[in-house]
Amino acid sequence: MSDHDSVTESRWSEVYRLLPAPGGESFALAGTATANKARRERSGNPIELITEAERAGGGKAIWAVVAPIRSDLLVIDLDRCAEQVWPLLCDVLGDYSATAAYLARSGSPDSLHVILKCDSPASELGIREFLADLRRHLNLSARRIDVLSPGHLLRLPGSASLKPGGRHCTPVNDDLEPITAVETAKRLRAALGSDEPGPVQATFTRHDDVWCVQLAAEVYRFGLEVEVHRRDGLVKRVRIGAVVSHAGDRVRAAITDDLTPHSPTPGPMVALSAAAQMHELASDTDGAGELQWQAPRAWRRRTPISAQQWRILNDTGEDDRSAAATAAAWVLWDVGLRSFAAVRWFYAHCPAFAKFRDRDGDRRRTRSACAAHWQSIAARATSHRPPLDPADQALVDDALSEVATWDEPDLVAAAVAVITHRFTDGHGLADRPIAKRCLATWMSICDSRAFVHLQRLQERGLLVRTRDWRDGPANEAALYSLRVPAALYRGNGDHDVTDPLRLHPLWGQLGHHSHRLWSLLATHPASLPTIEVATRSALSPGGAGWGVLGLLTTLGSLGLVTRMGTGRGTRWTVTPDQADPGAVDSAAASSGAFERAKQLRARIVGERKAYHAEGPGERARMRTGLKVLRSRLTHADVAGRDQGSLFGTVAAEGRGRDPYEGGAAGRLTRQTDTG
Repeated sequence: MSDHDSVTESRWSEVYRLLPAPGGESFALAGTATANKARRERSGNPIELITEAERAGGGKAIWAVVAPIRSDLLVIDLDRCAEQVWPLLCDVLGDYSATAAYLARSGSPDSLHVILKCDSPASELGIREFLADLRRHLNLSARRIDVLSPGHLLRLPGSASLKPGGRHCTPVNDDLEPITAVETAKRLRAALGSDEPGPVQATFTRHDDVWCVQLAAEVYRFGLEVEVHRRDGLVKRVRIGAVVSHAGDRVRAAITDDLTPHSPTPGPMVALSAAAQMHELASDTDGAGELQWQAPRAWRRRTPISAQQWRILNDTGEDDRSAAATAAAWVLWDVGLRSFAAVRWFYAHCPAFAKFRDRDGDRRRTRSACAAHWQSIAARATSHRPPLDPADQALVDDALSEVATWDEPDLVAAAVAVITHRFTDGHGLADRPIAKRCLATWMSICDSRAFVHLQRLQERGLLVRTRDWRDGPANEAALYSLRVPAALYRGNGDHDVTDPLRLHPLWGQLGHHSHRLWSLLATHPASLPTIEVATRSALSPGGAGWGVLGLLTTLGSLGLVTRMGTGRGTRWTVTPDQADPGAVDSAAASSGAFERAKQLRARIVGERKAYHAEGPGERARMRTGLKVLRSRLTHADVAGRDQGSLFGTVAAEGRGRDPYEGGAAGRLTRQTDTG
């Protein structure tokens, strides 16, 4: 056995098996007195080259091993701008369904090799456009942020520097802290999804005046498909046949078939051209533990920011900085951004918002000026409602008049929610999108119950589905039109459909039968006995923990009703203080209804982010975050079933009654905070 054969492979061998392109030619280069003017020492297998280089240097390579990187990875070289660029790039990788497979300090100050795994051509195109935008905004040249072309040679980990005084190439993590060879290989394998090598690369050459390909002998086999990266940037795919000649450890093989697609143009990118704003997992406040309960964006297909809109975002507003910031904020709203978490990157980097960044620089301020400005824009946008057409207003009034007579308080609340939130916003009464999670958010209920409510509203004729979600574009909700419900569903109800507290989060937890009883007593001038309250509300008198008595007991424990007397002489009333909206807020806070509603919204936002994710990488990240949200707020917690609810569970009253007649809250179980 020779000395060479007995040498253990380099600790980087596993990385070298995964990172370089199979079939590509690798070299060992020695530095000279002139930076980047290297001298070729060896060529061949990269693992053998780095092993020999480290053996010659006593464990530290004396050469730089360079090789082309596999073509299914995107290679970026950040030259003297890593600390500035990498955090911005890292924040948006998930938005373009890309994963950082490998990071390494190249040896030069503030320089970094970044290798990404992109899920699709559109993902790679999005990253390239983002970097192009970043060059313009940061005024950096293409050499400082360099996207290397396929086949370009890159120094591999453990390699010596080719510059005088430079350091060895050292892999790092996302925080740019050094990591071991084992951790590097583990990260690379996780990003690639397997141990399989990448596409085999070859080069065009000529033999006897006939074009053929040259590749490493160790990867050659008859009928192999290989990629050939031409100098003009095009990639050819060919199938090779018999070997026509040998050239050292490389062979030349004949070309049997051209497998290059005739339409190599990449598909359209379906993400924002600058997705830095898509901090999809960020919280709405600066607190690290805060939930993102506000929707980060409009739930529609993402639209790119146009060149004209970028000019507005980059306007310094020398004459009127406030006007420039407001115009830029409206640009962000128009492209679909909704929460401050989604626009935080723009406020931190775009020139138009310099005025508010300067204010935030004053440490004496306790509230972010950037956040306050965005919240004012969002409040103006959400509160703006164009006037309804007189005919539309008449239809809405007639529909609400019919709804007010229904006997089921839950269904009345559902009808009021869809009318006030969707059909009175000034955008018409026909073909409006409504999803079950929209109704779940408006009513603070679980989505399965919201789905049943939507079905019942269609059965009664209030809603007409004009397009099913299966028949529309991907990820778009079903469309509905508003109609006046049929008169045959009229009941004995006398609901105040203009009550602003009808959709309060408290009733989402306790049930709308509780709201019915509270509003009945609040509007009655005198106290009422239990049996009369039951008669007026069309519910059973019940007993301890169910029926009207159970509901009133729960309301009394929350300070919303007053009980007078005991036994058959018990009477109930709501004092003026208890009828105040502040009393309802206080009850919601003490019972956990506000916290439940906030976590419910966070869960719905998480579900929608997973549903609207573009690309498998982003979808996997969103689903991972959703698992955490669902563990914090289970379906049983949302539905109010007595299964260990975090916020107090409400037992169903229905003793064999219709779900809408007997689904009222009857019992509130308190649970202390266990930390």
